[in-house]
Amino acid sequence: MLEPRIRSVTVMAVALIAVSVPAAAGSAAAAPARVRCRHGSSPRIAERRRPRGNRLTSCQSMQDHRNEEKHVKRIIPLAAVAGVTIMLVGAIPASARNDVIGPASVRKSTWVHYTTQRTVSDSGTNIYVRKSNGPELDVRWRRCAGGQTGTAVRLPNTDPTSAIRIGRDFLAGTVFCLSAYSRGNNETDTWEGIIYWDVREAP
Repeated sequence: MLEPRIRSVTVMAVALIAVSVPAAAGSAAAAPARVRCRHGSSPRIAERRRPRGNRLTSCQSMQDHRNEEKHVKRIIPLAAVAGVTIMLVGAIPASARNDVIGPASVRKSTWVHYTTQRTVSDSGTNIYVRKSNGPELDVRWRRCAGGQTGTAVRLPNTDPTSAIRIGRDFLAGTVFCLSAYSRGNNETDTWEGIIYWDVREAP
């Protein structure tokens, strides 16, 4: 899903295209061009004469038309490519991040608190975890310095799992760590996976 800022960048690009095309065409029409006219065999600067019956001299009229066509043909493809490029660049999430988890130890009888710190840089984004190997377990986020803990989220025994959201709407600057609690048969075990943060939708 494209964000509002992507749409705003695209609108700006379209506006620039709309201004560039007529401006370029106008400058082409205003500039006199060296052409070969019927009045002689040597090139000369063709000047706009007073219209006769709302028609220009054939020499000037033809050259103006050709100049306008050339400039418009050059500007429109370049403007179209610029607009598509801006849309593609804008569609790429600038701050989305991910990291490998484990192999990390986990226990059946108690929560294991991991010490790897990660920092949210984009406000309003979420955290997801995908387990690639290990027992069924609960995972939650917590502030590394203490004081706030997220709700435990179950990661099933099926591997790999989908990317499951464990927290949402984080503020930029939040420093968080993970904790895990095994639901498997073994008293101690290990698990592996991938954590995603600074994202708005499941990767």
